Amino acid sequence: MPARRPTTQHDDNQLTVPVSEQQIVWLVELLKKSPAPQEVLAKRRSARFQIGPVTVPSVVEHLAGSESRHFVGVFDISKSGVGVVHRGYLHVGSQIRLWLPDQTNEAIAIEGKIRWCRYLRDTYHASGVEFTEPIDVQRFLDPGLWLTEIQNAESEDEHTLDAKVILREDDALIGMLVTEALAAVGLDVVAAPERGALFDAIKREPFDCLVMSVSE
Repeated sequence: MPARRPTTQHDDNQLTVPVSEQQIVWLVELLKKSPAPQEVLAKRRSARFQIGPVTVPSVVEHLAGSESRHFVGVFDISKSGVGVVHRGYLHVGSQIRLWLPDQTNEAIAIEGKIRWCRYLRDTYHASGVEFTEPIDVQRFLDPGLWLTEIQNAESEDEHTLDAKVILREDDALIGMLVTEALAAVGLDVVAAPERGALFDAIKREPFDCLVMSVSE
């Protein structure tokens, strides 16, 4: 399936990290053969839906303050974020603005930040984007195809918790078990196996709860 592109006023000539539509399709197929790590899956709180691939422009504000422009391929979407493939590495915590096409193919600017980035091949990577504010996901999906599944997902969401938890546990096995248990009820878990990582994470973003061993 060819990647579709939204109607947007974004200037393609300003893109400093280009990627072709053919490359986007190839990267999404490559990604299907390389499932996301368990720690990434455990952090997902909302049902995700396939939407593409859709090739969209984006602007990334890096942690050091510089800015770059990319074409990225969006391959799935939820009310809280999207998955994208792209050229180059994007640091976790970098701010990003995406122009996502709605049902009328109008480009809608949405703000978010990079939650994870992993290597695919050569200079290509896949990243997870967390939206600054939840979106109405139905606006970006074919209503006839997805309405029933969206309603089912929203019904399931009513029975889960919605909070961001940071876990301080240096025992890898215990940390994995606790992360899986918390993620199973809908919590967004960020692991901090070392004290320094804990302080860095708290400085970087707010959390609703801290879970740590009694020995601390």
